[in-house]
Amino acid sequence: MDYQEQLQTESEKEQNDKNKKSFFTKKRAIYGVIALILVLITLGAFAQNNRKNQEQELAPVIKQVEIQEVSANQGMNMVEAIGIVKPETKVDIVALTHGTIEQVLVSEGDSVSAGSMLVSMYDSTVLTSLNNAMTSYSNAQNSYATTQSMASESVNQAQISVQNAQASVDAAEIGLQSAQDAYDNAMELQKRSNQDTKNNALISYRGYLNTVFDAIDQVNYIIKAEGSRQLPGIEHVLGVLNCQSKNDVKSAYQAAKVAYNRILQLEVNADNIEQSMEQMVDLLDKTEDCVDKTVVVLDKTVSHAGLPQASLNAQKSAFIGLRSSIVGSYNTALTTLNALQNMDSYNKQEKDALQSAVKTAEKQLELAKLGLENAQISLTNAKTGKEQQLISAQSAVDSAGGQVSLSQAQASYLNLTAPIDGQITYLDAEIGKDVNPGQKVAEVSRSRIVKIEIDLPSEQVYKVKPGQSVFINNTLNAVVTKVFPSADPVTKKVRVEIIFDNANQDLIAETFVDVIIMVDEIEEAVQKIYVPLKAISMSQTENFVFVYNAESKTAVKKAVEIGEVKENLIEIVSGLEKGEQLIVEGAKNGLEDGEDVEIIKELN
Repeated sequence: MDYQEQLQTESEKEQNDKNKKSFFTKKRAIYGVIALILVLITLGAFAQNNRKNQEQELAPVIKQVEIQEVSANQGMNMVEAIGIVKPETKVDIVALTHGTIEQVLVSEGDSVSAGSMLVSMYDSTVLTSLNNAMTSYSNAQNSYATTQSMASESVNQAQISVQNAQASVDAAEIGLQSAQDAYDNAMELQKRSNQDTKNNALISYRGYLNTVFDAIDQVNYIIKAEGSRQLPGIEHVLGVLNCQSKNDVKSAYQAAKVAYNRILQLEVNADNIEQSMEQMVDLLDKTEDCVDKTVVVLDKTVSHAGLPQASLNAQKSAFIGLRSSIVGSYNTALTTLNALQNMDSYNKQEKDALQSAVKTAEKQLELAKLGLENAQISLTNAKTGKEQQLISAQSAVDSAGGQVSLSQAQASYLNLTAPIDGQITYLDAEIGKDVNPGQKVAEVSRSRIVKIEIDLPSEQVYKVKPGQSVFINNTLNAVVTKVFPSADPVTKKVRVEIIFDNANQDLIAETFVDVIIMVDEIEEAVQKIYVPLKAISMSQTENFVFVYNAESKTAVKKAVEIGEVKENLIEIVSGLEKGEQLIVEGAKNGLEDGEDVEIIKELN
């Protein structure tokens, strides 16, 4: 190849290289433009999706509810209650004197006849007193024979007797004044002590109520039985190792919450603090059960990224501490309740003892005055001569004879007999046991016929009349025999008695039974409004419901006054009218007054 051709070949090759470089440069530019277009398209789509999501988030969510027309419900045609079985006739066998049991002739459950011996006692003091009385009587008779020879000495003795009798009267008057002062002071102190006990119980009661509220709120924060608050991360793992534990704690929560809401309705004061404290003890017991079951469900809960083990352990420790607090409150409330329940008994015992001391002092003064009068008469008789001395001696004989009769009567008290035909339903007697006056030793009951006692509120008792049929424990037939004319001043309930023929021993005395009294409908009965419990919201400050306004399609909040609870229904005393559309479902999902709602179902 010559030089000229070589130059031409190199020139063509260089030109081809330039063309290749230009092609690849243009290709890279085209790819860059395409990539830029794809990025812009992606960003545009992403921005459009964000706008749609924001629009969806900003769009209002209309809550769905279920409604039910409010109507009045008339009372049931039966009255249900819990009754206690009592023997128709029951007599306590009480010791009238002190003694030691030396013979027990019956056993509990034995049938006895009126007048039959039950228990015999021995008391050396009583028997010695009888022997002394008989000796005194004999001595008085001997003294009568020697009175004539001792006339002068009798005058001197009579003067001494007058002086001693006067001293006895003075001492008895001082003793009576002391006994009366002790009684008055004790009654005033007792009154202040009773008021302090009730006031302290009222303060404790409010503290227990706050403790229960905090405990229930903490449990609800774990299980979310109501409301929307819940420990973050626990919802899907709560009780996952034992699903039943989750159901158990929710049931326990509902029981405690119902008891708490019910107790909020009480108007607690010093007059009804005992009954209120009984319900508080029951509420604390239910709260303790609820907390216990919460501890169990936490043990059956597993940790995960949203619920670290440390957080779960902290909740377990918190609830273990909460349980200790609830148990402490329960024990303290139970102690307070026992003090309130025993207050009247203790007060009565103290009052009776003090009154007995006053009466004893009065009797001692009376006897001392009588002794003074007798001594003065004896002195006068001694001075008037032999005849009056004989009269005085005869009086001593008669007095000794009376003491013999009294001692014989005291000795007869050592034998305890049955006052009626019946069955021994209580026996507290063992050979060698000491018995004090007034102590109950046995009880004789006639249990062939028993009576069942129930207490009914005023709104039910007007339906009940003597002669109405009664079902006991759903199977036994009985009849209403008595409706008391007035209510108990504390409970405001009226006592009703039911008689049952217990020849087959179907019922056991002092046990509780279910009672259903069949009553006639009262035509003029007041029409009451009852709504489902789930429709009402209750707090410490108000009770309210929501009704549906068809015109504005909104929920309207209405404050109401509540009454009695029947199963899953609650009485609305005021604040709700017949014909209004009550929101039954959805009212407790954060619904607010005036909020738009959508009706998904109308209940009958």
